[in-house]
Amino acid sequence: MKKVAAPHASLFYRNLTPVYEAVWPLFARQNIWNSIQTLGIADGDRVLEVGVGTGLSLKAYPTTAIVTGVDLSEKMLSKAEEQIRDAAWSHVNVRTMNAEQLEFPDASFDVVTSFHVVSVVSDPKRMMQEMVRVCRPGGQILVINHFRSQNPWI
Repeated sequence: MKKVAAPHASLFYRNLTPVYEAVWPLFARQNIWNSIQTLGIADGDRVLEVGVGTGLSLKAYPTTAIVTGVDLSEKMLSKAEEQIRDAAWSHVNVRTMNAEQLEFPDASFDVVTSFHVVSVVSDPKRMMQEMVRVCRPGGQILVINHFRSQNPWI
């Protein structure tokens, strides 16, 4: 029997969604989008975004890639699902899942990304191990975080 990730129970994350959508893109979107472009994602590449949230980055991925986003927050994922539905993207899907226990076989993805997530999980080392595990040998992993930002708001 397949174990389904429990939804994120934190009231903080449920209540954060509207603020996150209003403010966070002002700080992070362009950097994330530019970084995705540097990956040179090829037609048919399988891409995993760990901690996809509301789908801030989804528009930056090529429509010729197969993109899967995972997050624990069902409220944030519902916003990503709306975006996917509104844009009629058939190349993107999202799932509720724990970043520290990815429910994919080894070497499932060509590219694995994560944006501003490693600092909010309970076990960052485990998250990184899981990202490496599901990335194919020779694949690419991109992690962006805000610990060293010169921007005082971040």
